Amino acid sequence: FFNDTATTEIYTLSLHDAFRSRILLIYYIARGFSSLSRTHHTSPTERVTIDLFVASKCPDASRCENSFLPGVLAQIGDIVELRLGFIAEPHASAAMGWACLHGESECLGNAAQLCTQKHFPINVNLDSFANDRLGPRHIGTKFLQCVGHFNHTADSSIPRNTAGCLQQMSVPMSIIDRIDECILGEEGRQLLNDSAVRTLRLCGHHSSTARQGCKSCSVFLDGKAACVVDGGEYYNCSGLGSDPEVWINRICELAVRKNGGSSTGLPFRCRVPSTYQVKIWGHSYASIDPEISAHFVERYFGAKRLRDTIPGCGEPREIEVVYPQHEDFRGGGLHIRFVRNPKKPGGAYDIAAYVESMKHLYGNLS
Repeated sequence: FFNDTATTEIYTLSLHDAFRSRILLIYYIARGFSSLSRTHHTSPTERVTIDLFVASKCPDASRCENSFLPGVLAQIGDIVELRLGFIAEPHASAAMGWACLHGESECLGNAAQLCTQKHFPINVNLDSFANDRLGPRHIGTKFLQCVGHFNHTADSSIPRNTAGCLQQMSVPMSIIDRIDECILGEEGRQLLNDSAVRTLRLCGHHSSTARQGCKSCSVFLDGKAACVVDGGEYYNCSGLGSDPEVWINRICELAVRKNGGSSTGLPFRCRVPSTYQVKIWGHSYASIDPEISAHFVERYFGAKRLRDTIPGCGEPREIEVVYPQHEDFRGGGLHIRFVRNPKKPGGAYDIAAYVESMKHLYGNLS
């Protein structure tokens, strides 16, 4: 049950006789949600397009790519088509045919992001990014977050950090070589040209004047201006900002319109308002012996005991622990309560009962 993932061995240690008395409740909950999870997602033609018009070495590009975007793609990425539009001006004598805002190195950085988006392997080990909840279509955006960790243009390592970030993401060397060939060859030049032409057509020319021209970062939804982030300030956003939940609501509204006013087939987040969704703070588990259960997670998971209601003879006992919080794929931070109530026996919970419960719960005890 660590980080919302249950294994047979640990979960059966955590459950006790009272499980049978609760199985019907869980069963009906599972039935309701299973029908939601089985619906198909929208086809690519029904996706909502997000255009990010940016300059790769601009700190505001990093702000867009690291603030609301990861949360949006994690929850409703199936209905999002993400496009990168790079801000540049035509320049016949420049190596790549364009003059970028922060020089030739930025043009290479722009091409690196476009080439990576095109060639990033969909079969990369997704387990390494399980905590990001990104599907194969958008797992390549982790590259944007990796190369874009800077607060000032002078601190940017773009494009020198391209290979290092790809290696950090376990991209095979054959793909890294292909991306490198793309960046330095005609393919990268063409990708940058197409991106910059689209930027000029939709977003316009860049201007150094405040609140004028195409700024990095300008965000468009389905071809219409939605929000601008410039100098760390959000403006012209119509209620949007750095909160991914607000963006998700807006994108879901657009997706429903494109789907004929119906939410059928859209991701779960679009079909159920966020106000009705459960945010997991922790779990309570019935335990034959709360002391042994708590000792187990303290020893092997590094949990910390918070509370122990030591009862009198024949009275219920509850022990609460909290898992350590990790910044990587392990997550953590959940509160766990182990409970034993001798006044509420529920019958034996053996292997046969476990197998039967799995049938009702569709293989997901969490």
